[in-house]
Amino acid sequence: MNLIIGEAFWDQFEDGSVLMGGSALNVAWNLEALGGESYFVTRFGDDDLGHRMTFEMKKWGMDTHGVQFDTQGLPTGVIKVMMDENKKPTFISPTEIAFDHIEYTQSLDIVSPDYMMYHGTFVLRSPESSATLRKLKNKGHPVFMDLNLRSPYWSLPILEEWTQDLEILKLSDDEFVMMTEQKLKTDDQIVWLQQWMDNRNIQNILFTLGANGAYWVTQDDAFFSHPQKINAINTVGAGDAFCAGVMLSKKLGLSPRDSIEKSSRFAAEICMIPSATSHDKEFYERCRREIWSV
Repeated sequence: MNLIIGEAFWDQFEDGSVLMGGSALNVAWNLEALGGESYFVTRFGDDDLGHRMTFEMKKWGMDTHGVQFDTQGLPTGVIKVMMDENKKPTFISPTEIAFDHIEYTQSLDIVSPDYMMYHGTFVLRSPESSATLRKLKNKGHPVFMDLNLRSPYWSLPILEEWTQDLEILKLSDDEFVMMTEQKLKTDDQIVWLQQWMDNRNIQNILFTLGANGAYWVTQDDAFFSHPQKINAINTVGAGDAFCAGVMLSKKLGLSPRDSIEKSSRFAAEICMIPSATSHDKEFYERCRREIWSV
């Protein structure tokens, strides 16, 4: 079982379309449809957008007991998404919203500390949501952290605190440069990461290289997944799909090598649909059959 905590927003694209999004929601949505199990925690405004999102989550079959509604008039988040010529997104985030005030509620008190807790860095931009995650981590939850750096909502002090004592950390080659201010060859990046994860008690690192593949890195080994040959429509949500694939693979007891291969294939499938997630159950059923053989 996974405890997924973080953002659930509406993504507003340049063509005027508005779609459900947010890294944590994307992970939970994909995992639900793939047959994984999760308890999803976020916070909406007590407004039409928040209630509409909750309705869609319930219709999809997700457990919404972890959804909080703000009582101070703060709105549900809407993110503007700008695409460059390579279909790589830039996200323009709003200022203070309901999501910045995720509380530690009684429902979280009864969540088993055996649940793996997934979160990114964006949820750490506010003191209240950070305090909630800190309390959960201190309960002993194994942590899967997606670095997912978005300027200006991260800092080296944040990384210093939160990239300690992790079960899994995911980061991209671009984020490696942002974090270390070093431009190294991939082999040298792997060596650097292995030394770093040993010092910080990180058990596994998922190191993604965009269109050039991905590595599952342990303190003494690294497993490479070759890039998928696809005609991408957009890459929004690819990393989130990859994380959901890793969670499902972990549930199925797969090896790091098999996990990263299958998760990369699923991320590629998401890149070939118009949005970060699908509302088509058959899409996920096909992925389960063809990728995980379940």
